[in-house]
Amino acid sequence: MNPKRRPLKVDWALIDFIEKELIKTLKAHLYNPLVRLFKEIGLLKNAKDTALHDALRSGKIKYWDNKFTGRFSANISKELKALGAQWRPRSASFYLPLSKLPKETQDLLFGLNREMVEKLMEADGILSMIDPEKVADSFKAKNLFVKAIKSSEDDVESVSKKISIRPNKETMEAVAQDWFYGINAEIKKWTTKEVVNFRKEISGLIYQGKRFGTKERPGELEREVLLRYGAKIRDTIAPGKQFKELTEKQKERIINKARFIARNDSRLLMTTYKYTRMQSSGSTFFRWLTVVGSPNHPVRPSHKILNRKVWRWDHPPIDEQNGKPVLPGQAYNCRCTAVPLYDEDIAKDKKGDFKQYPDGSYVLK
Repeated sequence: MNPKRRPLKVDWALIDFIEKELIKTLKAHLYNPLVRLFKEIGLLKNAKDTALHDALRSGKIKYWDNKFTGRFSANISKELKALGAQWRPRSASFYLPLSKLPKETQDLLFGLNREMVEKLMEADGILSMIDPEKVADSFKAKNLFVKAIKSSEDDVESVSKKISIRPNKETMEAVAQDWFYGINAEIKKWTTKEVVNFRKEISGLIYQGKRFGTKERPGELEREVLLRYGAKIRDTIAPGKQFKELTEKQKERIINKARFIARNDSRLLMTTYKYTRMQSSGSTFFRWLTVVGSPNHPVRPSHKILNRKVWRWDHPPIDEQNGKPVLPGQAYNCRCTAVPLYDEDIAKDKKGDFKQYPDGSYVLK
């Protein structure tokens, strides 16, 4: 490659830092308070507890619809058989009606269920108090976007010697502030939707927890929970397991959203800034460069075809996924980059027009 034709870079270190700050912010409101509840759950252990009771407390064994399910040790299986429970191979469960359970086991089940419902109601209360606007405002990372602007400007100047005037500090800070407000709006929008969905799932759990011990069949309760709350039924008697599942799923959603904002939205802002600056310097064309890719992160076939081809900034190729014009790094999760080019870099025909290939791309000198 001609040393004068250098690609614009992606500041992955800065993007990673933005991602970490986003995760920290979202976890502080939507994850950490629920984890604290999870740590508090679990009735005090009774000295007379059996292996079955220990397993019920930990969530290793669950009781629902007159059946014990889970991981049965030899001691637990022996204990259940002594109580009169019948093994059912097809459902891999021990069947024993609630009315035939010892009183201390019934008390434990209802106690676990009651505590689960109380903690779920606490969790719902915490979520109901979340103000999406305050969550967005707590993302104190405006300095990162100022740094992103300066990094982008440094990259642009290193690639093009034709850029002689650098925006003043006030201008760059104003652009950074616009970026920051855009990210804040995205955080607020996502948090609003996430709280509604999470509370709906918890409401379904609270409802089925309150209905525990009735004679209705799980199938009927499943339909009712889905109809009322749009949430699938879960194991009723496994409070620790349920809270852990809920919070871990929440953590996963937080990480995925933070990664999307950092690697998609933030990168889109930075590439748009750089491309606009290059065009203001007189760059009319760019050369598309794809990354090498790997089995875990392959390059999409439509972008492989574009590799090393030359296009106009104002007439880029069409993205096959959405049918819209796309620039390098601006499609979802795209890691491609651009090499800015000027009119003197493009070959011309005898008439003085820029040469083009049949697909619309231009011929590099």
